[in-house]
Amino acid sequence: MSLGATDISVSAIMTETGLSSGNVSALVGASNLNKYSFYAPGSLSVDANYDVVLTPPASNYKLGDFRLYNHSALTPGAQSNYTQNWGPGASDFDFAVSWFPQNMNIKCFAVPGDYVTMDFYPTATDRTNQTNRIKRQITAITFNSITPLTGHTRQPYYQASSTQAPVWIYGYPYAGLSDPNTTIYMETYISDLTGNRKINLGTRSNNYTIVTFHKNQIPYITKSGNITPVPSGYTSAWIEITSGLTLCDTSGNLSQTFGGSTFGFYARIRSVYGANYRIIEQTACTVTLTLRGESQTVYSSPLNYNGSATYISGTLSNGKTWAYDDAATITATATFPTTPNYTTC
Repeated sequence: MSLGATDISVSAIMTETGLSSGNVSALVGASNLNKYSFYAPGSLSVDANYDVVLTPPASNYKLGDFRLYNHSALTPGAQSNYTQNWGPGASDFDFAVSWFPQNMNIKCFAVPGDYVTMDFYPTATDRTNQTNRIKRQITAITFNSITPLTGHTRQPYYQASSTQAPVWIYGYPYAGLSDPNTTIYMETYISDLTGNRKINLGTRSNNYTIVTFHKNQIPYITKSGNITPVPSGYTSAWIEITSGLTLCDTSGNLSQTFGGSTFGFYARIRSVYGANYRIIEQTACTVTLTLRGESQTVYSSPLNYNGSATYISGTLSNGKTWAYDDAATITATATFPTTPNYTTC
């Protein structure tokens, strides 16, 4: 939270900052004040390393310089490490990242920049050395006119727009991204139009974001679980699904259409008898599809045990559609004759 524009007190400042001194000069001159707060005591500058420096006043200590001070103001270019989903389907993709320029009094800097640059590197070492850069996005910083607080040491007439977050990164290449996850290092700083660094947001050594790019997996259906009990002489039985009509097909997981609301697959009951696989007869069978914790009955009748597999299709319940990384499971309950007919596979 931040302090208000009026009724500033020593106790309120101590609560906001966590400082223990009740002396105004000690509060105003404290070394741990947040330099990213738009209003704060002291002046801002940029050092030879392009780091922002907050210099406390040497005299004329004002309790009122804590008006609108925000001790928790975020570093404009910093964000928690996060995961970004992508593709598949093209050679590059767009995504958005957040930054927080309105927290910071950018126009107070000795060398103000009008652009934010975001650079992406494949490793931490590459980021440190600024080598093998994968992508650079340069976006203009927009400013709104404001009226400064009367009597505050800082007299800003412009503030970066709070509406310009997020920044869109356009045309990030798929090349080099692994399946399913790749770690990328993103650095954010203020620059000129060509990307020449003017102001670090944080420090170069520790202010960057680790982005995990996750390749979206096509949704699929897979079987789950054995059916019990099984007829005498059988060690196990389970439902098996495939994309093909052939009864003894051994295909595995079955892809579904991203964004679609329907499903379709062939099914049969496969069993083990001695050293042989068999497709066996049932007297009754119920097939259930479970997606995102919700189950629906999709078939209720014995499945074929000779000829060809049984085709099961329908619509996902409650208006659901297939999303990337969805994995639905197919389970079955069944009863069998004492000595079932079968097809050996």
